[in-house]
Amino acid sequence: MNWLIGVVVAIAVVLGLLFLSGGQFIALDYKDFPRDTLEKLVTSNPLETMTITGSLEVEVDSPMTQWAMMFLPGTFFVDVRINGRKASLSIDTGAAQTFISPHLAAAAQISLTSSRLTAQHGWREIPVYMGYIRDLELGDMKIQNMPAIVGGQQLVVKLLGLPVWNFDGVLGMEPLRRLVLLLDYKRRVVVLRREPFPSQVPSVPLQILTESGLGGLEHPKPIVECFVNNSGPFSCFIDTGTSAPVFVPRETWQALGLEGQKQAYLEVRLGELELKDVPAIKANVKHITIGSNIFQAQGLKRLTLDFLAGKLYAER
Repeated sequence: MNWLIGVVVAIAVVLGLLFLSGGQFIALDYKDFPRDTLEKLVTSNPLETMTITGSLEVEVDSPMTQWAMMFLPGTFFVDVRINGRKASLSIDTGAAQTFISPHLAAAAQISLTSSRLTAQHGWREIPVYMGYIRDLELGDMKIQNMPAIVGGQQLVVKLLGLPVWNFDGVLGMEPLRRLVLLLDYKRRVVVLRREPFPSQVPSVPLQILTESGLGGLEHPKPIVECFVNNSGPFSCFIDTGTSAPVFVPRETWQALGLEGQKQAYLEVRLGELELKDVPAIKANVKHITIGSNIFQAQGLKRLTLDFLAGKLYAER
């Protein structure tokens, strides 16, 4: 009887927390961070040239990947050291630069410049600082003097309304654009190379389209040519930080004859790779945006973005 009472109490607690959290099991939220703590990190030392040294190829992973994919399929984390401090960063080709939380920035003593901007993150604007990381270690690969953006508020993960984890940040296109990025969905590991990827797998030409981003900074985006429902070609933006239906620009949505539909299931072709019954919605985006979760859901074993050779490989 005692175990039954315990189960009833546990269920009541969970339901109560679910009610208090507005019905959301998992959610992201921001909390304030002392601005004076970040101001103390501002330095007048100039940013030196970024360099990548160490092993030509490293395999990195993180226990966070297993947890993240339960809620956000296709999401990869890698364990790193930032100025000697352990951290876990998500792999995000949709981010122009590496983004670091203020909590991690303070703990790792990341150097900040004096410029302060604001960025739109979801439903709010947060202050952001420009800065750089002196040393970032990805296994035996080392990156020195890497530009980074530091948020002025801390992003936290909440379960049933209770904060459970401080989000460390994302590893963005700087420095990913200088490497080969391989996402292994089967083993849930990330492989990074400093040389082009030797593969006989059919590939699709991959280019980096540079657009204007935060504060006038360059925002490099990995773009491949794609055909949708036998129409095209269109430009497809490969965003490994997105776990969502395919986002389709409104004008493209209309051109595909989908006006009036809130959601559609599309056939998307990238070279020889065919993606069938792909969920899609129209959105305020410039390019058709395909997240990492789409490739995983299609049964791919590995996705490789070879920024050095300008090729995208997809292996089933």
